[in-house]
Amino acid sequence: MLQEVERLQKRQPTSRVLDPSEGIKALHSELREAQRQAFFLGQKIVTLRGRIKIAIGESLGIRGIASWKWREQWRLDLDALRREEPKVYEKFKCLSGYREFHLE
Repeated sequence: MLQEVERLQKRQPTSRVLDPSEGIKALHSELREAQRQAFFLGQKIVTLRGRIKIAIGESLGIRGIASWKWREQWRLDLDALRREEPKVYEKFKCLSGYREFHLE
């Protein structure tokens, strides 16, 4: 199933919109409930993690519990590249696309 979803995600859809079957309506309802539960669980996780992070404060961590390390990361500033080196930006930009799923 996941391979089929991945294959379909890479294809542009037709303009057709399907009518829902009873089975799809049930899946929709089940998915909405699962997302609601996931949201509340996610909020609980964020809160618990936040409380531990506050306990760590400016330290590196709490032995045997958690660490909160600093990581640096390089990123390409595309807006600055477009502004400062428009020819380089135009030469290396490429169009890509994917399907975006939205539950109604």
